Amino acid sequence: MRHFCRLGLLFVAVSFAIAETHSYRYELKTGCNEPRYAAEIPFDSGGPRFDIETDAKGRIVRVSTYENGNKIKETIYHYEGGASRVTDADFYLAGELTTTVRVERNTKGSVVRDDYLTRDGNRTGYFTCEYSGDRVEATSFNLAGKPVDHWTFFFSQDVVVREIHTPDDKTSIEVTYSSNTGQVQSRKQYQNGILTSHNSFTYDSNGSLLREDIYDSNDRWFAAKEYADELRIREIYKFLNGGTQETRTTYDAKRFATEATFSWNDRLICTFKFDRFSNGVLKRTLAVGPNGDLYAEYPDHYVDKVNRNGTALDDIKGTVIYKQGNWW
Repeated sequence: MRHFCRLGLLFVAVSFAIAETHSYRYELKTGCNEPRYAAEIPFDSGGPRFDIETDAKGRIVRVSTYENGNKIKETIYHYEGGASRVTDADFYLAGELTTTVRVERNTKGSVVRDDYLTRDGNRTGYFTCEYSGDRVEATSFNLAGKPVDHWTFFFSQDVVVREIHTPDDKTSIEVTYSSNTGQVQSRKQYQNGILTSHNSFTYDSNGSLLREDIYDSNDRWFAAKEYADELRIREIYKFLNGGTQETRTTYDAKRFATEATFSWNDRLICTFKFDRFSNGVLKRTLAVGPNGDLYAEYPDHYVDKVNRNGTALDDIKGTVIYKQGNWW
């Protein structure tokens, strides 16, 4: 399957003689290449399910994504002038068109750029891919054309098995995936090349992510993330000094995070509010204090936890801190 950065757009190459629909359990991560699905299942299966509809030419024309029987996303694919590869795709969330992605390919047919547009055709950013052997360098850009995030994808038989995410000059996050299911197997975070944490993942029998446990470089457990219907709803930390930290996130009908409460030792510090374009692409995160005062603005990035002085954990250029000094 093809992955379009934060929105997770996936395509797959299949060959059917007639128009038909098949359901699959897993979506395999393929960076900027054509995606794949794995493990065909019955239409009424619980947990994650991907219904893939193809036309008489074997081209995917619709993908409906389900979680425990509830449709959470639908994607319609278009092929300009009878092309064999997708030229653009429309995303529907909660039954509403939210995003159109236009695909630009090189002479080999590989995707080199995706442009994200609102339902009204206004561009909100783009994503580029550069190919080198068994890896792809992928970068996301904001509306002004400034780079926001960078990934390096590593492949085995056209499926991503490892990626390195570098959100800033000091931080790198290494993630490994199963080539059979696409599920995350491990996550390691480094600061200036030094390992600071590593994560393990728990899935239910249907393949839905339930929990993520986080350990420090000495293998001491200190944090966990909890999920419901594949959405992260709670994140907790317990530090060596006895302090505790918690983030609770709420979502709208389209499954976009709308806000996250951030607490330290059970005391509310601030609420992060996520300002988005109509297609869900993030404009900025706002930190608002318990009394409604604006504490900070973080452009182009999702922020749901901060250092004590209000700075984001990653180095976000353009951050504006209104509440000076320590926040707790």
